[in-house]
Amino acid sequence: MASTRCSPSPSRYATSPSPSARCSSPRGNRRYTKSRDQGQGSGQQKGSGARGQVSGLSQVTGISCSGVRADRSPFEQFVLFASPRQAAVIPRSLIPTDPWHLTPVVMADILVWDGLEACPYLPGRMARLPLHLPSRALTPDQVDERLATGERRLGAFWYRTACPGCAACEPLRIDVDAFTPSRWARRVLRRGDTRFHLRVGSPSADASRVALHNAHLVERCLADARTQLIDTDTYRGHFVTTTCDTVELSYEADGRLAMVAIADRGRESLSAVYCYYDTGLARLSPGSYSILKEWQLCRLWGLRYLYLGFYVANSPRMRYKARFVPHERLIDGVWQRF
Repeated sequence: MASTRCSPSPSRYATSPSPSARCSSPRGNRRYTKSRDQGQGSGQQKGSGARGQVSGLSQVTGISCSGVRADRSPFEQFVLFASPRQAAVIPRSLIPTDPWHLTPVVMADILVWDGLEACPYLPGRMARLPLHLPSRALTPDQVDERLATGERRLGAFWYRTACPGCAACEPLRIDVDAFTPSRWARRVLRRGDTRFHLRVGSPSADASRVALHNAHLVERCLADARTQLIDTDTYRGHFVTTTCDTVELSYEADGRLAMVAIADRGRESLSAVYCYYDTGLARLSPGSYSILKEWQLCRLWGLRYLYLGFYVANSPRMRYKARFVPHERLIDGVWQRF
């Protein structure tokens, strides 16, 4: 998903009875409001330079979300202005910055997509996974809060399940201090440590990662080779573009790339976003090995929780997570120990 465009209704940003114009500045993650009794008279912003180019919100119509380019932060170029009647995305260079007319406000996420699709875990069922774009980059504390409510990230977007008549997906996390590797887990670690060499760094996109990702999808029958394989730009949109602190765990075996795992980091948590690997090494349980290495990283970094995504009891691909005990699952809004 290299780019996404959306056009939410201006009324969504104009429901407040307060006659104020809102804007969101990516600089310093600040939010501002222009009061009604400021800057009136001629209907124009006073000042010179870039500020003088903003001639009043009454001349601005429409609203659009520029989306996320694969090689650019989603917060870099455009800023949302909204009034009780209309709204627009305006270049940051045109934003008035004098403090005499700027006061803080709070802006919510932008709903990018909300619809039904085939469930990726349970055949014959429909899934609803609304995608939200945060209005700014998330702080570590905000990442913790979202993970604790069952949210997941894909590229720049965050989502949680809202499937009609189904609650099969249960967010699962490991309490880092409470978890003790079983005999099976210790065996996986020993075997993996003799074959894999781990490097932790920032996510990147290249031909070797794309090829390994696509081969993993095909060989595990997770994708239609003709329609669901991705190119470098799409890979970058899925795994490099982010709205929080994200790390890549890359594993080499026999001198070549053998597995990649993407994880988000909060103040007290690490979230396993996605993992793909060379299926020729399946006997080493590479996915489980990567989870155990992430648990070790949590201990090293002093984190409290490791989030493993969804546990789905009736999905053969998702049941393996239950082997990591003790763990907690979010059921009816409450984290329960198993």
